[in-house]
Amino acid sequence: MAATIVRAAPAALHGRPTWSSKATVVGSFRRDCRAAAGYKARIESVNEDQSKEYKIQKLAEILYTSPETVSNIVRLRPGLLCPDSQWFEERIMHLSYRYQVPERTAAQYALENPALLFNRL
Repeated sequence: MAATIVRAAPAALHGRPTWSSKATVVGSFRRDCRAAAGYKARIESVNEDQSKEYKIQKLAEILYTSPETVSNIVRLRPGLLCPDSQWFEERIMHLSYRYQVPERTAAQYALENPALLFNRL
């Protein structure tokens, strides 16, 4: 005779709702709240090196241009803010070496065509 195993759902810990519970925990956000996700991201990225404004300013220094110009380019190509600033410095050096021009001219080339920063050299 086979014994039947009856599995019961584990009891919820005191103070924590189960997944089936609709009540929210004090201090937490609902999963589908985009504003809350942005708020959490801002809290987690208090490091100045990771802020969007800092990255735009640093990229503007590397490309020898104003932050407004870089901000306009970033709107078109959001991927520009993904790599760190050292990567951009190396790409500008490689472009200047490839085209045999000064780094300032290579940066101007990159401003005219941002795809040069991502294409293989």
